[in-house]
Amino acid sequence: MSKTDELSKKILVAISTHTRCRVHFKVYSSMPKVGHFVYLSDFDELLAKGMVRFVTDSKEDKFESAKEEVAANFTTIYRLDTITVIKPV
Repeated sequence: MSKTDELSKKILVAISTHTRCRVHFKVYSSMPKVGHFVYLSDFDELLAKGMVRFVTDSKEDKFESAKEEVAANFTTIYRLDTITVIKPV
C-alpha cells in the first residue's frame, strides 16, 4: 500500500469522525497545521488528483456558518504527497 493510500484512509477516518488533526508537511516541517479535513462536493475529484481540503482552527467558525458555495473559500487544498504526518489532537 502506498503512502498516499494510507494518508487517504487516515483522512477519510478523520472526516467521518470530525477529528481535529495536527498535520505536518515536508515544506513546513517546523510549522504543523491544526484543524479538520473537510468533505465538500469536490472531495472525490480532489482525492483522485491527490489533493484534499483542510480548514484550520482559526477559520473553523466561518467555515461552519458558510454555505457550501463559499465554504471552500475558508479551506486550503493540500497535495497528499506534501503531508508527512497526521496526528489526532
